[in-house]
Amino acid sequence: MEKENLLCPITFVLIALFLFFLAFTSSPALASATQPVDNQLTFSSHDINKLYGINVSPYIGEQNPEYGSQVDRNQITERIKIIAPYTFWIRTYGVTGGLEYAGPVAHGLGLKTAIGVWLSGDTEANDIQINELINESKAGYVDLAIVGSETLLRNDLSENQLIEYIRRVKHAVPTSVASILKD
Repeated sequence: MEKENLLCPITFVLIALFLFFLAFTSSPALASATQPVDNQLTFSSHDINKLYGINVSPYIGEQNPEYGSQVDRNQITERIKIIAPYTFWIRTYGVTGGLEYAGPVAHGLGLKTAIGVWLSGDTEANDIQINELINESKAGYVDLAIVGSETLLRNDLSENQLIEYIRRVKHAVPTSVASILKD
């Protein structure tokens, strides 16, 4: 008798879940609906398995930016094409050594970009990174600028030095990018 009492609620739940699944997956509204995201991107039922953003590393095999590896535009293009169907945004950790192609390539494939600069204790290298980020922003290839995201963690710069780099970028890039940067 107790088994019969237990089976009734379980059966009811299973039937309800099945009907919900059937109604949800066959809904014409779901199949054709799009919802605005940002100003240009939209989600549709075809995008349900996409990640919002993916970090990009274009390096293959033994290539390593710490050892001076350079990548060309073709390699960047091939690497971003692999992930483009699975995301809306890409994020980079530098703008030299070939990574300066990531923004134009990603935009060409319809992706948004979060372009980061790798800051360290080397002020000459930092100036190159900052100037390239500013140039890419002015060219329209940067949707979100990231300035020295791990610099304080690594103790490469002081807080005040990092703030100065952020201010430098904020005052030089277009308003659409600068509005995101905070002092």
